[in-house]
Amino acid sequence: MEIIEFWKIVSLALIWIGYYALHSLLASTAFKRRLLAKWPNFGRHYRLTYNAVAILTLGAGFLWQRQLAIQSPLELPAWSWMMGAAMILVGSVLMKWAMRGYNLREFAGLDSPRHSGGKLYTGGMNAWVRHPLYFAGIWILMGAYLVRPSGGMAIFVAISLIYLIIGTKWEERKLIDEFGDEYLQYQRKVKMLIPYIF
Repeated sequence: MEIIEFWKIVSLALIWIGYYALHSLLASTAFKRRLLAKWPNFGRHYRLTYNAVAILTLGAGFLWQRQLAIQSPLELPAWSWMMGAAMILVGSVLMKWAMRGYNLREFAGLDSPRHSGGKLYTGGMNAWVRHPLYFAGIWILMGAYLVRPSGGMAIFVAISLIYLIIGTKWEERKLIDEFGDEYLQYQRKVKMLIPYIF
């Protein structure tokens, strides 16, 4: 591997690691508390701002990834894009099903977030997996690589999958703090990211 290709890979990996680090920082309870201690009125707009930052930085990451044009590490058959498109379709259907368990206006930041005392939702897709949005995301990520099998996409998918596992563990701590023993019992019954497996 030539030195330029190596530095392209390193720079792209750092971009995506930075993206997910920023995502985790902005989602952390400690960061939100510090920010809201300084600007209490910002609380109403936090989720909307968080989503806007996530979308803008994701777009910037993909622009950088496209500029680098890193070669794919695998030689895939010509028909693999059809399998990828099918996986993206399945992931999108799963995502739509998973979203039924959420208040979409709150999720987007258009409604005020609920505070502790909310009810743990275990119906719908949450009966099969504790993090259905991430489960759907796995299908979409894997499909995206098959549709566009570049080295850049391989790096993005690999880092995203690693982050899904790490981010889910952090999110579970917050859920245990919020729902206590009810969530611990739910953890024992339902798998985290892949039904019946993991």
